[in-house]
Amino acid sequence: MPFQRDFTYSDGKYESKALELSVPIPKGTSGGSAFFANKNDTVIGMAIGTIRSEVVVSCVEEYEDQEVKMREKISEIIRCGVILRLYPLKEWIESILPKIIESLTIRSSGPKLLRRLCR
Repeated sequence: MPFQRDFTYSDGKYESKALELSVPIPKGTSGGSAFFANKNDTVIGMAIGTIRSEVVVSCVEEYEDQEVKMREKISEIIRCGVILRLYPLKEWIESILPKIIESLTIRSSGPKLLRRLCR
């Protein structure tokens, strides 16, 4: 999927570096990995959602005695997927990843953890 632009995404609470796709992210696929087409082993981001934008194509207003009698607006709705860029988070990811892996393997809890995950 082609990227349209590199931008700062804000959901009102958080801001993050992101990439905009020319297609929406399907419901239920947030958290999915994004790869370069020619480098399938390199994760560049994670799907975090879809943004919606409205572009007014034309607008017609009819007036009667200086008041609007009728207003017609034709709009085009555009939906674009948002990919969270992982590279700006590289240091943080590298700092916590060993701790996560260690917590999964410590105390030989592998089978117990697997049973919990499969419930």
